[in-house]
Amino acid sequence: MGVLLLAGCATLLGPPVVRWADPPSKKREGSVLARRDECLKPPFTLPPGQSLTPEGMRIDPRGDGPREVTIAFGNGAPLEADAVLALQSRVQAKLLAIDGVEQLGLSGCISGGKQRPCLSLQVELCSQPIDGLARQLKAIIEADSGSRGRAIVLHVALTGAAGPRCEADDPRCRPEPYASGLYRSGERRGLVKASQGEPECASDGECGRSSCGGDCVPWPQAHRPGTCAADASLGSAFCGCVERRCAWFVQ
Repeated sequence: MGVLLLAGCATLLGPPVVRWADPPSKKREGSVLARRDECLKPPFTLPPGQSLTPEGMRIDPRGDGPREVTIAFGNGAPLEADAVLALQSRVQAKLLAIDGVEQLGLSGCISGGKQRPCLSLQVELCSQPIDGLARQLKAIIEADSGSRGRAIVLHVALTGAAGPRCEADDPRCRPEPYASGLYRSGERRGLVKASQGEPECASDGECGRSSCGGDCVPWPQAHRPGTCAADASLGSAFCGCVERRCAWFVQ
């Protein structure tokens, strides 16, 4: 019973603090990590409202913004659902080895005027020009004997933020809570886990929770899943900039 009570108290009190630090300045500065706005423009994306046709391929815009395209090549019959799944299994390792490709899955694409199943790739913003990516995808799939002579359509989505989620001088720009908690602006911060390395932030807006919520990371990495297992000890913690590193802290 005593052990259970102690464990419960530890959870209520939160994680142990490594050291205390002052909050970052509210003065607006440039992002420590370079913004990526230029990567939402050619050659990393298509020219607005235009398609590209390099080397027997067709790259078309998809949706309203610059982040999504379809890449089509081959003149045969389109792949049916089971053939797309088999193709994914055969080429997955090679596609994931391409610089910037973070995830491979299934989507729906227009082929021959009809909606059909297709491979979907999530590619990190800024990793490489869109035409260069298309050439690598084509080379890998055309080398696969099971898909030769077939019409191939791929859905590519560029992932990751172009810049910090908010600026230091914005009064609404605050650390992100792990679960819930009342953030007290101006109070010192208790670093939960020591973080060492090069500076990666100057304000809280340059840090964010990973998409699963378990890690506190710089903004270019916040779209990645990270740790998905819940950590009860972080229930009262916030993700923000502590001593120029993105880290969990308590108050």
